[in-house]
Amino acid sequence: MTYRCVTFRTRVATKNDVSDSNGKPLFGVNYFCLRSDGTFDSKMYVLDENTDIDEFKTLYAYGQIYVLATEKQNVLPFNCIDWHLVDKELDYELEQLDKLNKKSA
Repeated sequence: MTYRCVTFRTRVATKNDVSDSNGKPLFGVNYFCLRSDGTFDSKMYVLDENTDIDEFKTLYAYGQIYVLATEKQNVLPFNCIDWHLVDKELDYELEQLDKLNKKSA
């Protein structure tokens, strides 16, 4: 079975991560969103002029914006799993199990 997985070291974004000293957004910052159900959106976002700033501010206010961390910072590991591949592999394994069950019956 093949898994494709990437692990990022992330931490909750601070004001200095996403805005300059005047409070203006720092365009070009990569970030991840923590969903309300406690899981991460597997897409990496970039703060830019097309970002919905009101939505971003709401997520930030609730500690749901995460940025990449350095080695020495407190971090939360974040795994990006290719769920389509996992589903495909699971279907294959179940198919193989069905074949074995039919042979032994």
